[in-house]
Amino acid sequence: MHSLISIVGAPLIFVSWVNKTALGLLETEWPNFSFYHKTNIEMKNITKIDDENFRGYWVRIQRDHRRVSKRFRRRNYDSWEAAKEDAIEYRDQWLKDWRETARNADEKIQYQQSVTGELGVHLTSKNGKVALGVSYKNEDGEQKIKQFWVGDPEAEDYDERYENAMEKAKKFRDEVNMKRFGVRWINYKKRKGLL
Repeated sequence: MHSLISIVGAPLIFVSWVNKTALGLLETEWPNFSFYHKTNIEMKNITKIDDENFRGYWVRIQRDHRRVSKRFRRRNYDSWEAAKEDAIEYRDQWLKDWRETARNADEKIQYQQSVTGELGVHLTSKNGKVALGVSYKNEDGEQKIKQFWVGDPEAEDYDERYENAMEKAKKFRDEVNMKRFGVRWINYKKRKGLL
């Protein structure tokens, strides 16, 4: 019987429970893997590089279509540990500043394309009448849907009414998201190729 121990950022280790006793290893002799988990969290967004082109720590962060990249070269510090501490401090300060200026920083903005071809604007129908819907959260965090009625698809002025409803739906979508996310919404639209 085999088990698999998986650690993020560390190699996979296959352990044969049958062969473990044959190797003379007791349960208490196996390493404490909680160290690896702590290290990975501490080093999030930071990469240690030690090759001929660069020796040091590289901080890379991406939030809301903004990318930050800063290197902390080992040669500029007394030790690897000093370079690492500065990299961690830089990362923590940048993320702190971002959280203070971003609205609802911990909440993910997520919309899917729909058959309308517009991000976050969905086509619905009821009793043969067509409407465009926008899903959003109100000030209390409750999920809501606002509908913009187009009408009967067989009507002569359907295309014109559809275009008017689409403009109203897009305007509403942008207003509620600007209120909720601020500049994060603009950056999200850039990332999706809408600006």
